[in-house]
Amino acid sequence: MAKQLGVTKPALYRYFRSKEELLYALDADYAGRMRDFVVQPMRAHGSARSTHGTSSDQIWNVVQHYFESVFTFFDEHPYHYLYFVRTLLGRRTRSDNPCHAVLREHDALLLDRMDDCSGDVEDSVLLMITRYITTAAAFWTTEHYRSGALNDSRPSTIFEPERVQLNHEQQVQLITSGTEHVVNGFVAASDRCDREAVERIAWIHPEELPQRHRVLDAITETVLEVGYGAATVERIAHRAGLSKSGLYHYFTNKDDMLAETLLEAQRHFAALARTRFAQLGSHTDRLYGLFVMLAAYAYHDPSTIIVDNWLRETNVEVTLPPEQIIEIQRIYEFVSEMLVDGRLAGDPHQGFSVLTYINVLVMQEMSGIADYNLRQDRIISRIRDLYRLFANGVSSALHHKTDQGAVHHE
Repeated sequence: MAKQLGVTKPALYRYFRSKEELLYALDADYAGRMRDFVVQPMRAHGSARSTHGTSSDQIWNVVQHYFESVFTFFDEHPYHYLYFVRTLLGRRTRSDNPCHAVLREHDALLLDRMDDCSGDVEDSVLLMITRYITTAAAFWTTEHYRSGALNDSRPSTIFEPERVQLNHEQQVQLITSGTEHVVNGFVAASDRCDREAVERIAWIHPEELPQRHRVLDAITETVLEVGYGAATVERIAHRAGLSKSGLYHYFTNKDDMLAETLLEAQRHFAALARTRFAQLGSHTDRLYGLFVMLAAYAYHDPSTIIVDNWLRETNVEVTLPPEQIIEIQRIYEFVSEMLVDGRLAGDPHQGFSVLTYINVLVMQEMSGIADYNLRQDRIISRIRDLYRLFANGVSSALHHKTDQGAVHHE
C-alpha cells in the first residue's frame, strides 16, 4: 500500500498505528459513503404508500429509486463494489464494525419499502425479495466494469472500473432496464415449465461429484479453514503433503491455484449440464434446470460456495481457455437464443452476464442457508422461490398470495 501511495512504510504508520486500525478506517469510510449515497436517499424517498398510483407504480418507483442510488454510489466509488460483495455473499459484520449499523439500517429500510408495496406477504418472502433486489442492483449497476462482460468471446471475472465510462443516456438505460428486469422478471409470461419434472432430471447426486486432485482439495480446505488471505502456499503445501517447491510444480502462485480450482469445477459442471440439458426439452426447462443444478452442486459440495465467494471478494482474474469458452457457448446456447428471440429479457450480447448473474443469485441464496442442514425438498422449495423472482419479477411476488405461481417457502 505504501508503494502504491509513493510513501515509505513508516510514513504510512504515522497515520495508522497498525493494519487493524487502517482496516477499521476503511470500514468507516465505506459505511459513511454507503449511508450518504444509498441509505439517506432511501430514507428521504419516504414510504411507497406516500406515492400516487397503483401498487405496480409504487413497486416500480421504489426499485427504480434504489437502482439510481446504488448506481450513483458505485459510479462515484466503483471499487466499493468489492467491499459490498461481502454483504451480498452472506458475510456477517461484527456489531463493533462501523458497517454493521449502516447495513442493518439499509436492510430495514428496503424491507419496509417492500412491505409498503405488498399485500399479505410472509416476512420470509419479503426478506428473499429484498435480498434479490439488493443483489440485482449491485450486479447490474456494475456489470459494465467487468472485463469481457459485453463481449461473449472473452468473458472474465476481473473488475476494471477504469475501463468504462457511461454517458447520461447509457446510465438512464442501465437503470431503466435493471428496474424492468427486477420488477417484471426476465422470462416471457408465456414460457412455463414443468418444475417437478425438471427437478427430477436436473438434481445432481453426491456420487456424480468429481474425485478432486489432492492439491485442489488442499486449496479448498485451507481457504475454508483460514480464509483466502491467510491461505499461504506453505499452509496449502502442508495440507497437500507437499513441499513448497513441489507445490509450485503444479501452480505458479496462489491466484493460479484458486483459478484452477474454479475451472476444474466448471469443467465437471459443464459435463453434467450437457447430459441433463439433452433430457430437457424446452429452453425454459433448461433455464430452470440450471438453477436446480447449481443449487444441488453447492448443496452436496459447500466448498464450491466458498471458492466462488472468495473469487469475487478478492477480484482474482480467471480467464477461460478458448476451448472452454467454445464448450460453454455450445452448452448454454439456449440462453443466447432466448435473448435473441425475446423469451429472455436482456441484451442479446449478454449471455455470459446472464449466466454469471444466475450463478451469483444461487450462490448467495445457498450461502445464506449453508449452515442449516436443510433437506433436499426444502432446498428445492427455496430455489423455486428464487427462480420465480428471476422469471416473473418482484411485482408478481408482491401481488399474489401463496399459490402454485407465487413465491413461498416455509
